[in-house]
Amino acid sequence: MPKKLSAIARARKIKLLLFDVDGVLTDGKLFIFPAPPGSQQSILEQSARHGGQGGFDLNSQSLIEAKGFHAHDGISISLARLAGIKTGLITKRISETVALRARDLKLEHVHQGVQDKRTCFEDILKQGPPCAPEAWPSP
Repeated sequence: MPKKLSAIARARKIKLLLFDVDGVLTDGKLFIFPAPPGSQQSILEQSARHGGQGGFDLNSQSLIEAKGFHAHDGISISLARLAGIKTGLITKRISETVALRARDLKLEHVHQGVQDKRTCFEDILKQGPPCAPEAWPSP
């Protein structure tokens, strides 16, 4: 019978952490606020490029979408990055709030507006280490 690896030995094999955003890095709540008069939302340009597909930020200059992120997740991601683990996110939605959070956490991989997350995941693996056997789920 093969010997089981300890939790520490299994954890040392982790080279890449990729997350979804809504409901994973947030509690799933979306906050909608009226935009200040005269403000522009650059995210409108991004959502317009997706031809009205669902899952993208609000297409309105009168509303702003916000999300709440937990500080503990941010600390954990930062510690993982400091330990040499690559980090990133793949999400269907496009959000400036997510872009800001990703920048603050110095995520290596930030993919917003992704309809096919599995293909995006496989594309990330093709960029170099970690190789597929070190990633889960393996292609």
